[in-house]
Amino acid sequence: MYWKENGEIFTNPDRNLESIDDWPPLPYHLVDIDKCVMVTEFGSRTINYVSSYGCPYRCSFCSEVTVNHRSWVGLSPELVLDDLEKLQNKYQINGVNLYDSLFFVNVKRAKAILMGIIDRGLTLRLGNVDGRAKQLAEADDELWELLRESRTYSILCGAESGDQESLDVIDKDMDVEDNYKFAEKCRKYGIKVIFSTLVGIPILNYTHQELEKKTDGQISSTIKMLDEFLSFDSRNRGQMFIYMPYPGTPLYDTAVKLGFQEPKELEGWAHMKLYDKQTPWVTPEQAQMVSMISSYIFMFLDSDTILWAKERIKNPTKKLFFVWAYKLFAGIARFRWKYKLFGFPLDYQLFLFAKRNNKSI
Repeated sequence: MYWKENGEIFTNPDRNLESIDDWPPLPYHLVDIDKCVMVTEFGSRTINYVSSYGCPYRCSFCSEVTVNHRSWVGLSPELVLDDLEKLQNKYQINGVNLYDSLFFVNVKRAKAILMGIIDRGLTLRLGNVDGRAKQLAEADDELWELLRESRTYSILCGAESGDQESLDVIDKDMDVEDNYKFAEKCRKYGIKVIFSTLVGIPILNYTHQELEKKTDGQISSTIKMLDEFLSFDSRNRGQMFIYMPYPGTPLYDTAVKLGFQEPKELEGWAHMKLYDKQTPWVTPEQAQMVSMISSYIFMFLDSDTILWAKERIKNPTKKLFFVWAYKLFAGIARFRWKYKLFGFPLDYQLFLFAKRNNKSI
């Protein structure tokens, strides 16, 4: 914590993460739950929920390394299950969007939660459960069977890149092959995956022109990897982001040395977005391509999108028009992806216009 007093800046030292089992239960009764629920592919009444904080891994682009110093703490399985049971029985929640930074840090705990969902007869479904490809690829069959039996819908995985050099630079401590093994496991057990990736990674001792070419290579290798993964299951979804320099992270100083112009005032950070070009070695064309692929093409390749998007539109006429427009744009997006045609993005600009005027998508 920082504060300023009489012109002097003061700071308190960081505290270690403490046990959260002794914290009081979340006071759901103090909020209007109906304003917190949303329609997703895994629940018509889905709510966000956090069961743990932190992550012990050292990914050098990630703020977790700086914020929680690679520490992790989680609610006990019993308390998590009590919360889930209350959400289902009292508030008719049928989907839980799990917002943990990494749910599977303690596999024994993860198994206990999944087993508890089965034993208590809970019918709500977990979705977007954050998992690490290498860890889950090497996990035993018991964990995977529990994921299937508990009807866990989807896993969010930081696959990061189809380029091994990039994985090494960001200290991911895994191989590209681990992503393939993990994707195969998810196909075997019928679990949807959201694969998150990033490009435009800063690497020392290269010119901007050389890094621009490396970014092209990162995009190409990641597209190749995701092309195979998305073919495993029509529900699978890709995400692609441009590297964002976060202050305090291991890669931040590298980005600054390579020419990243850091904002000098707090307000400047408020205008920085993942899809925007923030670093000088990423070209505007690359930034537009990444944004189009991730927020437009991947959205329409995911067969689940139409299910939740149309249910968020209450007006019957608007819903009918949306379904018609969706089918049109989905056809164009699938054509672009099949032939890897990402130029002349008129359809993408129309999509952005529609999105600005319809918050459902």
